Amino acid sequence: GSLKEIYIMPNQPAAGSVVSLVAVVAYSGALTCAVTAAPFPDRAPSYEEVTQCSSKMPHCLGSMGLPSTAPAGANLIHVPLDLSRLPPDAAANGAGGFPTVRAWCVGDAEFCPG
Repeated sequence: GSLKEIYIMPNQPAAGSVVSLVAVVAYSGALTCAVTAAPFPDRAPSYEEVTQCSSKMPHCLGSMGLPSTAPAGANLIHVPLDLSRLPPDAAANGAGGFPTVRAWCVGDAEFCPG
């Protein structure tokens, strides 16, 4: 696929309402990331589920697509979070006393062969 790697941006200032991610893409194209408060059941989410996170994914906290084409290489994307969508039983077991969240990103290569 067009995505090679996704990781949290370790040097970004912490904010309880934003997750900063780095998505390394192999080919230029669209890039969208979504953050959820719970694991996705039994599989990775589809392109449609990530790009329409709030209506298609359980416990979606937010999503963001880059406004322009993501170039090949590392791309920083800030995903705003709606913490009111946290499930009532979400444990504050992550860094800084926040709940652990999951991030999913999808890419759509401009010149994808096939």
